[in-house]
Amino acid sequence: MVELTLLYKDNDPYCHQALEALEYISLEEEFRDFHIALVDVQDDHKDYPRLPVALVNNRKVYQGEENEDYTSCKEKLRNAMLEALKEAA
Repeated sequence: MVELTLLYKDNDPYCHQALEALEYISLEEEFRDFHIALVDVQDDHKDYPRLPVALVNNRKVYQGEENEDYTSCKEKLRNAMLEALKEAA
């Protein structure tokens, strides 16, 4: 099982976009063994000033970008998750 941790802020639209993308991706057969942990960051995170951030084994595999659209976000998260599966195999 691979664990992905998503650091997000509840009031951030880009974070909500990433949450929705992860929810969709997790329905795909190849990602059913992923464990996704969600961490709502209340204050500014010193290591990751721009959220959302996805971590696998405490290594950043995705960081949201300003003005990133949903399709791009979903594609980058999916590619990061595929890469994590390859590393775990």
